[in-house]
Amino acid sequence: MVVPKNRDNWQQSMKDTASTIKHLFDLNIPSLSDVSFKLDNEAGKPVVFHVHKFILACRSSVFEAMFYGPMAEAKIPIAISDPNMKAETFRTMLQYIYKDDVTCVHGQNVLPLLYVAHKYGIGSLIELCSKTAAQGINADNVFQCIQQAGLYDAETLLNACYEFIDKHTTDLLCRPEFLLQPRNVVNDILKRSSLGLDGMPEICIFKAVSRSEKFVCLCTFTDLILVVLV
Repeated sequence: MVVPKNRDNWQQSMKDTASTIKHLFDLNIPSLSDVSFKLDNEAGKPVVFHVHKFILACRSSVFEAMFYGPMAEAKIPIAISDPNMKAETFRTMLQYIYKDDVTCVHGQNVLPLLYVAHKYGIGSLIELCSKTAAQGINADNVFQCIQQAGLYDAETLLNACYEFIDKHTTDLLCRPEFLLQPRNVVNDILKRSSLGLDGMPEICIFKAVSRSEKFVCLCTFTDLILVVLV
């Protein structure tokens, strides 16, 4: 983060409150901060973010409880030891909070950022991540995306995954990755009446149905179910 040489007079160049808040993020200095977070980056080196309770609490009820609730954190900096969250992702979340910067979300960071957005309850960021991830769904990542969407309440992404599977059923249900999915995911997929099963090999259908907990829900596969149950 860049600290300008004329830091003592930077306020004079601010046009409004919004630009001032954005600039606070870039400054990252403890003298204007009332809380700090410390976590490791991808290289394993600690990074400290000097931020502001009021700004974070206004965007997240989780942060509000963390700072102002009965169990408020007293130790500063607040150390985050979460193997699923690195400093780079945390910084992107802060960038979104302070700057409303939607361009900071992209295909390479969207799923880790979705996790962070859900952890801190930032609904607008969850939706942004969902839409961004939905645009990049393909045969190689759709099952990963559908699991992430279910875990983190990303409804837009979940619906996009289902629609993609409906259009590419024959290819996707024959993939080994499908058979490795949790049973609840398999059930939800197979119960869909919109699946495109035309031309799908019977052995793939059999393997798919055998992964389901409740054959009775799979009305599309009535004939096959009778064989399986016998």
